[in-house]
Amino acid sequence: MLYERGRRNGERALALPVVTSIVEAHRTVRTHGGLMYFSRLGPHSSVAPHHGPTNLRLRCHLGISVPSGATLTVGGIERPWETGKCLIFDDSFLHAAANTNDRERIVFIVDVWHPDLSDDEVDLLEGLDRHIGRIAGDLARYWERNDVAQRRAKAPATTP
Repeated sequence: MLYERGRRNGERALALPVVTSIVEAHRTVRTHGGLMYFSRLGPHSSVAPHHGPTNLRLRCHLGISVPSGATLTVGGIERPWETGKCLIFDDSFLHAAANTNDRERIVFIVDVWHPDLSDDEVDLLEGLDRHIGRIAGDLARYWERNDVAQRRAKAPATTP
């Protein structure tokens, strides 16, 4: 993972400065709704049909090392990956992956904001994500303090 649900992996970002700078210079989803990672699919394996949670983003698969027989099926339409080329799709549609070759398939996956969203809409969504993140952090700290207090209240009294 380079970015996972709004969190930048600092160690990997330092190891991949060119990739990181490209990702950060474009309209990528670096909020809780986005992922950026390298995906390996082993020989003669598949990823079961699934779908993403929203159509606010598009998912881009950049072929890094793609053998023949490696395909992506979206909404019933099958396409092969090609090394050095992108397959971009709305992952809210049902999709699956397969690799019938003896070699592994590697793609770089990056989420981008849907092109129908205006810059103002993206700014609003990013602001909401930051706000929700702060609230979630405050709530997690509250519940942790509450749990600690309950454990202390249940602990047997000690005598000096």
